[in-house]
Amino acid sequence: YDVTDGLAYGELRSIFQDHEGVIWFVTQDGVSLFDGQHFVNLKPGGDFEGRIRRVFKDRSGVVWFGMAGGVRRYDPEAESWRIFTTDDGLVHNDVFSVYQDGDGAMWFGTRNGLSRYDGKSWVTFTGQDGLPGPHVDEMAQDLDGNLWIATHNGVARYDGNTWNTFSEDDGLAGYW
Repeated sequence: YDVTDGLAYGELRSIFQDHEGVIWFVTQDGVSLFDGQHFVNLKPGGDFEGRIRRVFKDRSGVVWFGMAGGVRRYDPEAESWRIFTTDDGLVHNDVFSVYQDGDGAMWFGTRNGLSRYDGKSWVTFTGQDGLPGPHVDEMAQDLDGNLWIATHNGVARYDGNTWNTFSEDDGLAGYW
């Protein structure tokens, strides 16, 4: 599929499939939703233009946008937007990844570490806490509840208390 099929722009930044099976494509020119047959394009404009890096729809239906400039939270039921930045507790305003853990907390990978938001308060994790590098690109949670974090300097596993890091010395194929 490409722009002739309805995709907002040909260069993709990330892809996410929500709980209803809709695939969200983040492009340079907006966000495209694909239901398996048709594209619907969201072009928010304004300060969204070209700044969205990641989109994530949580289990309650709220949509989170990781961006250059913080995190935008859109609640479709209330039709309301909320912006989160370092002023609110985010470790850095350059957000590259968004994830919801099994407990419902939201995690944001940034240029300068990792932030966890439980809906009320923020917790920040950096190299001083055990991350192998400050730039967090991706996260996933395994069946045991461990959070795996991919950084530019290796991988970390967090069990809620302890950090374990992995690098090429541990068998990783390589990293930046």
